[in-house]
Amino acid sequence: MSMVKEITFRILEVVLLTDISCQRDLTSNMVKDEKVKKAFKDLQHNGVEPKGEAKCRLTRHEAADWKSTFTAVTTNFFRALTLAFAIKNTDDEWEYTEEPHVSRRKEILARHPEIKKLMGHDPTIALVVLVEVFLQFCMMFFVQWYQPGWLLFLTLAYVVGATLNHSLGSAIHEIGHNLAFGHSYPKCNRVLSLVCNLPLGIPIAISYKKYHQEHH
Repeated sequence: MSMVKEITFRILEVVLLTDISCQRDLTSNMVKDEKVKKAFKDLQHNGVEPKGEAKCRLTRHEAADWKSTFTAVTTNFFRALTLAFAIKNTDDEWEYTEEPHVSRRKEILARHPEIKKLMGHDPTIALVVLVEVFLQFCMMFFVQWYQPGWLLFLTLAYVVGATLNHSLGSAIHEIGHNLAFGHSYPKCNRVLSLVCNLPLGIPIAISYKKYHQEHH
């Protein structure tokens, strides 16, 4: 409960502070709009009703005020929500050590320098992906045409389909590092990852590449 209270109070605090700053930014526009409204009110007071373009200008200013206020409120709320959840949790344990990939790479290469021959891109990944995708579509047409019983269907799905999907998921990881066509052809790697993603049913290739790079 203490964490929930802390987040709630932080949201309210940030909303109030950001609302004050946004009000300062909107002051110049509000002053300009108030001058326009005051001019129209003076005309109405003297018995002159604004029409045509003049009335449209007044309506546009009123709409702009409402939209600015709504945008400021929604923006402040979500900004505050994001900052509130960024509160440092004392229960977490932070380790300030070196990046593990670097130290492991040095250690492995020191013991087995022949591994360097395996580094770099491998175009055969594209061939393996195309074959596995083709097999998955063949399985789809086979099941549709043959219409096997539930036991055979589940066996095929678990043994064949799941194995191929796991292999395609691993290929998406490799392609995410541009290991199919190399770093010089990023678009080719992206297209191949989309082809690799077809039998999986859930679009993960592009988002996986983005967030996996942040992981590294």
